[in-house]
Amino acid sequence: MSALFPIINHLIQQNPDSRSELAAFADKTLALNIAGLKLTGRITEEGFLSASNGFADTEITFRNSAVQKNPARRRAGGRRHQP
Repeated sequence: MSALFPIINHLIQQNPDSRSELAAFADKTLALNIAGLKLTGRITEEGFLSASNGFADTEITFRNSAVQKNPARRRAGGRRHQP
């Protein structure tokens, strides 16, 4: 699933402060578990993620309920419904 890393890195690139904070963890390996999908990446010196098969130093798991879309927002065209 290394095809997702360019998308993740694009999001990281949009926030230079977060990228700088991630760079402090260079060479650490991170595993993300999202709705049954596991991505393992190494943090680079620039603060981006690169694909890795190594043992994860840190693992973050998002439960299915955390990634489900909010049906009310979908009906409102992506905007929050205001009464």
